[in-house]
This record gives sequence, structure tokens and C-alpha cells, in this order.
Amino acid sequence: MKKNMKLIQKTSAIFLLATAMAFGGSGQSVSAQSGCESSSGSLNLSGYLLASNIEGKIYLDSDSYEGNTSEEFGVRYNKNSGLWEGKAWAENYDGGLGYIDFSYDQINQKAIVSAVQNGNTWGNWDGVIDLSGVKYNNQTGSFLGSGQSMSFTGTGPKFENDVMVGLGLLDFTNVVIAQDTNCTEYVNLFIKEDNVPVSRKHYSNCNNRKVRLVWSSENVHECKAVKGPWKNPGHRNVNSIVGEESKSFFGSGNAEKELFSLECIGDDTRKPVIGYAMVACGETSLPESVDAFIKPIFKEV
Repeated sequence: MKKNMKLIQKTSAIFLLATAMAFGGSGQSVSAQSGCESSSGSLNLSGYLLASNIEGKIYLDSDSYEGNTSEEFGVRYNKNSGLWEGKAWAENYDGGLGYIDFSYDQINQKAIVSAVQNGNTWGNWDGVIDLSGVKYNNQTGSFLGSGQSMSFTGTGPKFENDVMVGLGLLDFTNVVIAQDTNCTEYVNLFIKEDNVPVSRKHYSNCNNRKVRLVWSSENVHECKAVKGPWKNPGHRNVNSIVGEESKSFFGSGNAEKELFSLECIGDDTRKPVIGYAMVACGETSLPESVDAFIKPIFKEV
């Protein structure tokens, strides 16, 4: 019976706490987090393949398949080495295939159908699938090219009577990368005052003020200072323990607030990962969340 193997995204509160302690404090940054891949480059694949010569789907993991199999299965691809491993399951149809072994010939990048049900049905086909034409695109996070699995039924003098047999071309369009919950993309942005990093700071008065901003991150790149009174918005290193001083802010008013943000791109998800730090003064209280900080509160009048 198939077991439930659904991946659950977990937060990294303990790691964030350790990061804050490294700065000399115990605060937790207001940051955006998302799942990412292992640094080994090994990708867990989900979804299915479509073959041009057969009906039905070739499922790459147990979670994608709605039916039951005798054992769990899954396929992995290492984008660093270009090697495949694991096994898939071909959905039942006339003359069903069963398991497909992706670890069959890693050096030559070939998979093999574990059991061809009827040799006469499949003609001269050996069950081998050539995966060498399939490549992973780091920019799009998807696979390019097609697998190929076909041969002729014979090699006799009447070649025109031979027919092509096998799975045909394998389409990887519906393959997705399953997130690795052991890896997290994050950005921590802190206000460091008296050697203590905090992500939320309130001052009793609103005199002109500067703050020191420090930050750390994991599995991100292309960071830039976006929101808030940074001295020079734009490109930043992915980590800065020393940090930098902001521009002066808060005038002579009695209720003001500022939100700083540092936005990076996730190494695997290629989506924005943002760290926030917020400051308020005087009669303005600190919002409980970034959403509350940004979104106005409408009151009926």
C-alpha cells in the first residue's frame, strides 16, 4: 500500500535564532522563507512523463500516482553530475509496463523498463530508454529535450516491412521539482543597537535618527536594498555582519514609522526572498506584521 509521502514546508525558527545569537542578540528577523534544493544538486522529481507511442502516464513519484503499487517509488536527477536514479511507474494500459529503472546505466544515461510483458507485442524492442538528450535548465527550473526509446522489429532484407516499436519520445513537460524541506532560502534583516540585533524597534521620540542595519541569508543571490531610508538603495552582498548606517529619518512629528527591506533571489526557487526591519516612534506603535505595516487601516467615519 502506498504511504503518504507529501512534503511539508517547515520554518527554520531555531536556525534564525542561532543567526541572531551570532550577532549578539536573541531577536528573530521578519523574513520571507521558501523551500529549496540540497547543495548536493540532487533534485527529487514529481509529476509524470508522456510517451508518444503509448497511452497513459509514467509517474515519477508515489505522491503523483493516485493508485496503489507494490512499493513506493521515486526518481531523482542530479543537476551537478547529470545522473538519474530511482524508478518510475508506468500507468496500466494494454500490455502495461510496470516499473522503469532510472538507475540502470548512469554512465550512459539510460533507463530500462523492468518487465516487458510480451516480447511479440513489443517486437525487437529491448526496453532501454536513452536519457542523454534530456538536460536541466537552471534558469527556468525545468527539463529540456526528450527521452528516446524505440527500435525496429527486425533487420531483414525487407526493411520496409519493419515497424518502429518501443515507447517513442518521452516528453518531460509535466515534470516538477519537489521541494527539499531540509533546505531553506531566507533573508534576515536586523537593526543593531547596543550590539543587540532586533527586527522591530520603537523609539520614544521622533528626533532625526540613524540606525545600523545588519543582515544574513542562505541560498540566495542578487540582493538589493529596496524599501526604507537606506543611504544608497541598490546592490548589496548576501551577508553583512558589520552592516551599514542608514540615512537620517524621523522629523519633528510625533508619530512616524519606517520599513526597511532587503530583497534577494532564491537560488532554487528563483523567486524574491525578502528580509524586513521596522522602526516606529512616538505615538505610533509597531505593527505586529509586515502586512499590517504596509496595508492601511480604514476606519468608518
